[in-house]
Amino acid sequence: MFWFGGFGLFGIATVFLGNLGTSVGWAMLMSSIIAISTLWGMLTGEWKGVKRAFNIQILSVLALIMGVVIISFTLF
Repeated sequence: MFWFGGFGLFGIATVFLGNLGTSVGWAMLMSSIIAISTLWGMLTGEWKGVKRAFNIQILSVLALIMGVVIISFTLF
């Protein structure tokens, strides 16, 4: 349900983002999926006891978010 709902909202949002909406919107969608799943893993204890891997995951999510922000400001 969430998967299809996310893609439905992605389709609607691309119209509002303009010509490059599909490119920036797709990056935003994928980054948000990864960030939310990482947060959900933190809340459910999935990352318990794996400090080094968790730190790498957090740095990766931050890099994704920064990349989307940079792309958004560069293109618009």
